Amino acid sequence: PRWAAKAYRKLLRAFLDRCDDIVATSPNYIQSSPVLKPVESRCSVIPLGVDVERFSKVSPAAIAECEGILGDLPRPRVLFVGRLVYYKGVDVLLKALAHVPGVSGIIVGDGPLKRELGEFAERLGISKRVRFLAPLPDDLYPAIYHCADFFVLPSIERTEAFGIVGLEAMAAGLPLVTTELSTGTSYHNKDRETGFVVSPGDVKELAERLSLLAAEGTQRQGFGLSGKKRVKEHYEDVSTLEAYFSFYGDTARKLPQ
Repeated sequence: PRWAAKAYRKLLRAFLDRCDDIVATSPNYIQSSPVLKPVESRCSVIPLGVDVERFSKVSPAAIAECEGILGDLPRPRVLFVGRLVYYKGVDVLLKALAHVPGVSGIIVGDGPLKRELGEFAERLGISKRVRFLAPLPDDLYPAIYHCADFFVLPSIERTEAFGIVGLEAMAAGLPLVTTELSTGTSYHNKDRETGFVVSPGDVKELAERLSLLAAEGTQRQGFGLSGKKRVKEHYEDVSTLEAYFSFYGDTARKLPQ
C-alpha cells in the first residue's frame, strides 16, 4: 500500500546494504529504481524465462476447445492475461476497445476487480465483444494465446516489474502492446520491432495502436515472428537457469577459501 511505501523503502535499503549481490530482471528497472540505482555496482541482470515450446507448440484439440469457450467472438481479438487488480490497467484497455469497434477482447484472470470490470464493459457498451474468462487449466492455458491476434499488457504502475505473460505471448507468435514503466515491460517488448510500447493510462494512444494492429495483418505477422525469435534467443527458461547457476558459481568463487 502507498501509505507504507516510505517506511518499507527504508527497510528495503537497510536489507540491500547487507547484500553482496543483487539480481534484477531488467536493466531498465535498475536504472529507474530509487532503491537499486544507488547500489547499481552490486546489481546483475538475469531476466525471467519461459518454456517457449509449451506456448509455441500447442495441440489443435486444445485450441479448438478454447475456441468453443469463446464461441462466436469475432476477430481480430486482443488478449489480456493476468490478475484483475488496479495496477494492471484493464480499465484502460476496455476504454480503448470502446474506441476500436472492430476489435474484440479476451480477458483471462481473476481478482478483486473482476465484477467491477465486467460492469464497466457493460456501461461502455462493449460487453458483447469482450469475454471474461476464469484462469484456465494448465492443458488449455497455452492454447488461449493461439485464439488471439495480438496481446496487450496495459499496466499503469511499476508494480508490473517484468510481465512474464508478455514472454508467453511472444512464444505463441503474438505481437505485443505494453506500457513504458521503465521496467521489464519495455525491455522484452521492443517498440516497433516486436510490437508497440505506449504511455501508461493513455487511452487514445492504446486505441490507435490496436487499430493499427487490427488493420495491418502483415505488420502483425512481422512483429509476431520477431517476438518469437527474440524470446527464443534471450528468454528461454533453460537460459535463465543456466544464468543463475553461473551467477552462484561466480559468487562462490569470490568467497574466502
